[in-house]
Amino acid sequence: MKTKDALSYLKPGENFGGLIGSRYESNNMHSVRGGLYGKANALPIDYLIYAKRASFGDITLADGGTDDYKKVDNDETVDTVYLNLGWNISDEQRLSFSVFDFEEELTTVWQTLYHYESDTPIYGKLKQTDYVADYSYESVANSLLNLNMKLYVSNASYDRGFLSTTSGDQVDYENKDRRWGLDIKNVAEFETGSISHMLLTGLDYKNRKEDAIYVKNGATSDFGSMPNQYNDWGLYVQDIMSIQRLEVTLGGRFDLFDRSLDRTNSTDYKDHRFSPRIATAYELFNGLHLLLGYSESFRAPTPHETSSKGALNPHYYYLENPDLKAETAKEFEGGFSYLSSNLLTEHDALYIKATVFDGKIENMITLEKLPELGNPPESTMYAQYQNIKNARRKGYEISAKYLIDEFLLQSSYEHLDIYDEETKQNASQGFADKLNVTTTYTNDILGLELKVGVDHWFKPKQNPKTIVSRGKTYTYVDQEFTQVNFAGKWNMGNAGLGIDYLDDVTVKFGVKNIFDKKYINARFTNGTSRVG
Repeated sequence: MKTKDALSYLKPGENFGGLIGSRYESNNMHSVRGGLYGKANALPIDYLIYAKRASFGDITLADGGTDDYKKVDNDETVDTVYLNLGWNISDEQRLSFSVFDFEEELTTVWQTLYHYESDTPIYGKLKQTDYVADYSYESVANSLLNLNMKLYVSNASYDRGFLSTTSGDQVDYENKDRRWGLDIKNVAEFETGSISHMLLTGLDYKNRKEDAIYVKNGATSDFGSMPNQYNDWGLYVQDIMSIQRLEVTLGGRFDLFDRSLDRTNSTDYKDHRFSPRIATAYELFNGLHLLLGYSESFRAPTPHETSSKGALNPHYYYLENPDLKAETAKEFEGGFSYLSSNLLTEHDALYIKATVFDGKIENMITLEKLPELGNPPESTMYAQYQNIKNARRKGYEISAKYLIDEFLLQSSYEHLDIYDEETKQNASQGFADKLNVTTTYTNDILGLELKVGVDHWFKPKQNPKTIVSRGKTYTYVDQEFTQVNFAGKWNMGNAGLGIDYLDDVTVKFGVKNIFDKKYINARFTNGTSRVG
């Protein structure tokens, strides 16, 4: 991912520019933003300065909310500042440095979509500062050298607390997250005989330290999983080989994990693995490509998954699991893509893509609810991160686009199942099939774009269908949901208004969830307050 710089905004022939903007949403959100960017005349240096303030008020839940909650009390102010300085060392080399600073002050409920002592306001401050240095060297004479290097440092914290108006409890809770890392990659292009190669090699390293302090009525809680430290290394290589209509990809990634808890009598987690990848693409005839691939991936458990304990949130009372294993996924994928034009008219085009995937996840890590253990001293129920010995992940995705004159018609369908091969029960959660249909109208003469989209979630296949908590039975989501969205964009410069200072003005507008219909993720129960 490339960070924004002045070159992202400067037009050919420009040395200086600015931007201003504002956004208003009916559900009590508004923001203002502005920036300056430019480049020096005598020096190969460019700069970007950007600032934004956003305010959020009380949130009205969709479709009347729930029986207990129609609105969420909320008061947030977010300030963002971004600075970027770039130096073109030569025609081939560039160095840039950026600073991103985020600060949010808030008065809200404990969790926006989970209401806990809703009469008690939570006062908090969320802060994050990122420093990023980027270096690139794209050789003109040597196609083997296209080097990118990135060094980053990130410091974040969230400090919040409340004094309960009902129980009199006083809580102070602060999370801290410190990260730094390095990414290096190079893309080399060359030929061996009739075979063209694009060889990607790279290395990445991430160091992360987390800590938290939770004080309730003067007593400090032990999180079990903090303070902790991550040391993660990755080495990867990938060669994309092309010969006429055939493209073959061979690659792999080596991961090395070293994760530890900074406390006595703790066990470090160390593991490593090489994960291969192979894929082929063949153009059967003009416009039709067949795709087939196999890949493996590897994920080590986090300190939170191995060592969390106690009532860390209103939902679960966590139990430690120091014996948790890393999970390994092995998956096959196949499909096709088709592109054709001039089907019905001289100005139309059709694109279709379909993929199907089927794989196994060995020792899949998932949070298992344990209502059979009875009621914990706090929170709703016991839970523990556990391994599913053999989980199955399979599904398919189909998408299509049809462009004719000023209209673009798009549609997609997604299906996903992840389940325990032994019990056939859903692993972690159920998933709902999703259908999207979107129509876009573009008028270049007026500089106008209008878009209407429909999202429909089908009734999910739940197994199990219910869960028992504190003697009460709850039913997992067994409904269908539909939301309709509208968005528009008007570029005044393209409209030919003849007013110079409006040439770069763009007005965006829209309505999310036009008919105010609720949506509940398939992982939740029908009565949840987490309504989107």
